[in-house]
Amino acid sequence: MSASNIKHDAQAYEDVRCSFVGDSFSMYSFVIFSWGACRELCPRVTYEHLAMRMGLAPGFSCHVSLTCPLQRALSYGGCRDPTISVGDLTRILLTRVNHTGSDVRVTTGRVMNPKAFPRQSASPDWWAWKHVFHCRWSTREHINRLEMRSILLAFKWRVRHLCESECRFIHLTDSYVSLSVISKGRSSSTMLMSVMKQIAAFQFGFGLFPVLIHVESTENPTDEASRI
Repeated sequence: MSASNIKHDAQAYEDVRCSFVGDSFSMYSFVIFSWGACRELCPRVTYEHLAMRMGLAPGFSCHVSLTCPLQRALSYGGCRDPTISVGDLTRILLTRVNHTGSDVRVTTGRVMNPKAFPRQSASPDWWAWKHVFHCRWSTREHINRLEMRSILLAFKWRVRHLCESECRFIHLTDSYVSLSVISKGRSSSTMLMSVMKQIAAFQFGFGLFPVLIHVESTENPTDEASRI
């Protein structure tokens, strides 16, 4: 289902999702066979401990002592280091910037569609969020143009309220169109280029170097305020 349909009827989406369960087998039972195949290489742990690790994201590796119960959201272990700050997370993500230096390619452990473009979405749960501003659009415009305007408003807020300049920062967006246009700094669309020029002027005037990361529309923490 599309993100808009999911937002319109979350219960219908959940019903459809559950209907695909069909015939399945117990992942907890499968632990026994995988542990048996590797028992000579693995430290001695109980079955209960292995079962408590079944919630780890696919492909994620962590110390055997960490646990993570099975759950809906992707998880990366139950132990959180309180010494890791938002700045540390930003520096880690910036090591994943693509070759153009404009957007981040995140590897989250999700199983990817082989035909899909190799870009995964960041998890908004990596940050703590709060609403700082929202506004109503004065005119009706195309959604892609409004998405870019919202990013421009965010840049303006950073300058006016955080007094930021000559800095590099991460910005999350659920719009692939906006991410691609701002990352390249150009577009064949005249409609989008008029906003892109304003964004570029702000970047040039205040020395802003935004690095964009995609976030799923259904998980976007700003989505609620945008519908007020």
